[in-house]
Amino acid sequence: MTSQFNNHRTVEQLDTWVLDVLGETLHNMPFPRCLDANMPHKLPVFVDIGSNLGVVTQMAAPYYNKLYAFEPTTETYALSLIMMEQPRNGWTLPAAPDANTSFFNAAVGGSNQRFATIYGGVDCSGDVSMYPQEGESHAFKQRTLVISFDEIFELCEIEYIDYLKIDAEGAEYDILYDATKLSQVGAITGELHGPENQINELKEYLSKYFDIYTRADNMHIFFGANKQTSSVLDNYGFIHCESRPGIGSFPGSDGDGPLSLVLPPYATPEALEKLFNTQLKGYSVEEFEFKTSPQLGWKLFKK
Repeated sequence: MTSQFNNHRTVEQLDTWVLDVLGETLHNMPFPRCLDANMPHKLPVFVDIGSNLGVVTQMAAPYYNKLYAFEPTTETYALSLIMMEQPRNGWTLPAAPDANTSFFNAAVGGSNQRFATIYGGVDCSGDVSMYPQEGESHAFKQRTLVISFDEIFELCEIEYIDYLKIDAEGAEYDILYDATKLSQVGAITGELHGPENQINELKEYLSKYFDIYTRADNMHIFFGANKQTSSVLDNYGFIHCESRPGIGSFPGSDGDGPLSLVLPPYATPEALEKLFNTQLKGYSVEEFEFKTSPQLGWKLFKK
């Protein structure tokens, strides 16, 4: 069967897309104790709204007991299941055991919706949305089932989400404003779409439940820690490049900006060794300066 999206049509294009998502995730998302070689236990529940090929879910799999991913595009959802069974060596993703991970071919939206039409162009499966922007291509169109955020708790038989990732291409407003269980989320991260005033209004709304952190160089990327769980930030750490105009596969060697990283406060010597054997393979610890960050722990600057 021929793919409906250009980024799925050949193995090479699929590899490129997966590595782009992997790089973007490593730049933008804090992960739970991901550098701690002595992590004492897994967190219970991870939920991924807008999971696409499931790259973020697979990256999160080693750190959670149960993972639930929601992807409305049928082709992309089917590919994510294949990736779980047959990970490619070049993707360098941890295996996500089937017993721990559930994928759903559904969109998450407002509670007043049960079915919706999603639209997109054929260039990239990551741009499909229930709310296409004016002037964008509608070459791809599909009907999909819609569930609300609150219904996730009933469907998955959970009472609390330790980490919620959301990248819903504009549907995040319906999802989050409609939700009545945001207090039952430990941490939230994702990408917000739309004009600046709309994004800021949503962040202000979310600040009732979370302490909100935003990347200084990208207002669309945010992380929130539940205000009732003050220790939640101790369980998360950022890895990201600063002063880069573009996002690519981490760590990047194209010379378009100084490389710096933020490590969580609990980073141990074993964690640093793991970092330089994985994400920073090819670099040496001697190439970096170490500085402390009161909120986020150690910060590494490329010399």
